[in-house]
Amino acid sequence: MKIRPYILSVEDNPADVILMKRVFDLKISDYDSVFLPDTDIALNFLKEQYKADNLPSVVLLDIKLIKGNGLDLLKRIKNDSKFKTIPVLMLSSSDREDDKIKAYEYGCNQYIEKPRNYNELKNNFPRIVEFWCKKELTDD
Repeated sequence: MKIRPYILSVEDNPADVILMKRVFDLKISDYDSVFLPDTDIALNFLKEQYKADNLPSVVLLDIKLIKGNGLDLLKRIKNDSKFKTIPVLMLSSSDREDDKIKAYEYGCNQYIEKPRNYNELKNNFPRIVEFWCKKELTDD
């Protein structure tokens, strides 16, 4: 049985999750999406998915989380041989230059400032997914 490719988003803002789910369902329907609220849950999830040979096609990672720091999780992902090849996109409301520098130093593949409204999200995310998700979909 073919496992559908999916995108993992580590995001703790419920409003952002709702908007992202809507965009994913409407515009990125070839990929499932998994939303997790903090870094500990996300790391444990990745470990379980590794065992199941079902890692995400891409990780969208917020920097500012209520529980944990996205930059710390990024560093752990990119320093672990099991996960380091997964594209990690930092998706944050922070436009601080030091956050961007740290994100790239820690190995993020792209730093994206969160879209300011739903239309920006709807218009930008499909292109991002198309660029970073490398799996070929088949109708098995």
